[in-house]
Amino acid sequence: EHHPDVLLLDMGLPDINGLEVTRQFKASDLRTYILVMSAYQDFAFIQGVLEEGVSGYLVKDEALEMIVNAVLGVASGQKGWFSRQIAAQLSAHVQAKKPNERRFTRREMQVLRLIVQGKTNQFIAAEMGVSEKTIEKYVETIYRKLGTHSRVETAVAIVRENLDK
Repeated sequence: EHHPDVLLLDMGLPDINGLEVTRQFKASDLRTYILVMSAYQDFAFIQGVLEEGVSGYLVKDEALEMIVNAVLGVASGQKGWFSRQIAAQLSAHVQAKKPNERRFTRREMQVLRLIVQGKTNQFIAAEMGVSEKTIEKYVETIYRKLGTHSRVETAVAIVRENLDK
């Protein structure tokens, strides 16, 4: 009956597991983007949620402005919305690996860290002082090296690799 564009999903629902709700939505014909909001910050839990194809993961104490921006961004098709704490965890795992172990150049690592922090290509280009087209090429290279196709898949790959150590 309802066809929401975005589902802001609390993972700690009393009657049903939030992961199960995510799976049900993904299995349906609805084209609903899912943005998770949770108090859980356990890395294994976050990995499981990201593997289900959600568009972002926010912690419950997130500022209202960030929540609104994330919902609007997800509604417009953007993925990779993470609370600062979650982005910091993902970034820390990226930084824990040496670039030569990851097969990434220094600039690719810089772009990868900013992707994991949820930054847009436009922001990254301005931050690095290069064109957005250059950043698109870096992102394509990162996706190819990780075997991913999106920012969320990239974050999941980083999480999975570091959990499997």
